[in-house]
Amino acid sequence: MYSKDTLFSPKGKTVRFGALLSFGAMLAAIALFSSCGKSPTDSGVDTSIGRTGKKVLSTLSIGEPRLFDAQGMLNGTSSPMELWMGVGNPSGGVLVGYVTFVNGVAGQAGKLIIDFSDGGDPGSEPDLYPFIASEIHIDFADNWGDIPGALKNGGLIPGKFDYTILPKYLNQTRFEIDLPTPDSSIETFLKYGAIHAAGVVYGGLDGFDYWLPDGPVTITVTRLSSPIELGDTPVVPSYMEFDINDDNGDFIDGSYEGWCVDTDHAISKGVEYEAIVYSSYDQDVATLMLVDKPFNLGAVNYLINWVSVGKKLDYTWNGTDYSRLIRFGDIQLAVWYLIDNTAIGTVPPNSGLGRVSLSAAQYLAQEALKHTDFVPMCGQKIAFIVQPTLDGIPAQIVLGTLSAPCETASGTVWADGKDGFTTSTSSWATIFGLSEPTP
Repeated sequence: MYSKDTLFSPKGKTVRFGALLSFGAMLAAIALFSSCGKSPTDSGVDTSIGRTGKKVLSTLSIGEPRLFDAQGMLNGTSSPMELWMGVGNPSGGVLVGYVTFVNGVAGQAGKLIIDFSDGGDPGSEPDLYPFIASEIHIDFADNWGDIPGALKNGGLIPGKFDYTILPKYLNQTRFEIDLPTPDSSIETFLKYGAIHAAGVVYGGLDGFDYWLPDGPVTITVTRLSSPIELGDTPVVPSYMEFDINDDNGDFIDGSYEGWCVDTDHAISKGVEYEAIVYSSYDQDVATLMLVDKPFNLGAVNYLINWVSVGKKLDYTWNGTDYSRLIRFGDIQLAVWYLIDNTAIGTVPPNSGLGRVSLSAAQYLAQEALKHTDFVPMCGQKIAFIVQPTLDGIPAQIVLGTLSAPCETASGTVWADGKDGFTTSTSSWATIFGLSEPTP
């Protein structure tokens, strides 16, 4: 993926992927990441997480570095080493990625792989909101005491580590680094090590808007709901299902349960449309008049977090008590009442809502309108708007949801940072060891 002359440099030198000499320094020095005029705003609040005073979690050990099986990481018999952010904060600690090693073979160097796109279970889909490193520091030594700062009370000193790695491109989350000893195996070079990274996880509404694609994507509807629902148990989870593909990134690639927000246009199943994606909190949704009542989009976000298909709803409407398992048609009709010009108490013709309840839809809309200022919290659903066209002709505008990001947080990351070996009571910096690969 990278040429070897752009990877590890001699001891004490900075490694810059490619020719972007000032890029990593720029990331570290300015309000990180601007793209096509968009950047998350600086709230002025210190949202950094990391070391707090001299507090160290009790899980951090004093003794000897834990040993990891580098060869096992390669052949799948052992788990990758975890990268943790903010463990020095007693209320923090976030798994943001993994480290793996690839052993060298004749004529090739071994590789160190640092991956921030997999901050979940190994093999999981990349995190929506990954840790973005502004710089990475790496040091290896035959004895752990030789790692800079290991024998000092203040803890490890990343600025004095042998190698500094800077990103090659904006929002890089995976680094494949050649070890500096071609034609040799891991055990001849790696004994003890420390890996540190500084960076940020973007979040909040501005972070959500930042990660959405700027350019066109494609959308294909894979399911449109039937006008007939049989039986008493709701089985259709939403009005439609659609796939999104972005050739310029993978943030929004995937399959989504969706809702219609535009009864004036149609959309066909199995047809690939070009589309633009907007946050439901983007002012452009109102400016471009993508929905009839953009001032109610906060209420729509509340609605999709409050109810779901199959949830039991006990309510009173016009003096009558009802008990109902919510169906997709109830939610879809409530969405139209909230942000489309569909008249309250009516059902658009040929809408395919199945066994919809007018009273339930009106009740849902009425309750949601009490929350027009709703903003999803970390982990809740946040709506995005998709504006499709086919050969320049507008098609039906649809709505999908993603997991809402947490607030923007800058921080420091250490390999084996949660349960690893630290040499100082005033720092949570960690050192790891590598066992010799089995012959």
